[in-house]
Amino acid sequence: MLYLTVTMTGAAVMILELLGTRIIGPFYGVSLYVWASLIAVTLIALALGYFLGGYLSDRVPALRLSHVILAAAIGTAAIPFLTGPILRLTDPLGLRAVLSAVRYCSLRFR
Repeated sequence: MLYLTVTMTGAAVMILELLGTRIIGPFYGVSLYVWASLIAVTLIALALGYFLGGYLSDRVPALRLSHVILAAAIGTAAIPFLTGPILRLTDPLGLRAVLSAVRYCSLRFR
């Protein structure tokens, strides 16, 4: 059962990563910088999730994997509703915001 859960959640992360490019493509294009930023954000989110999951699993025994997957599903379901306002808010920043995010991530995680 654990292998199935790991496989399905890993596939969900990859699907969200690919869909992220389709979602932000009309605003920022699909250049190498956009892909690099999206991959960096995905890896950072995974690393933070692993850290937070390990931390909480030791300290909150009542928290189960099913609760975490449900919270992730609810957060994923919110993406279509949050995409428009967030992209319209960041659209005036242009590609500069994407480039500065890539620079920050590359300097921060060396």
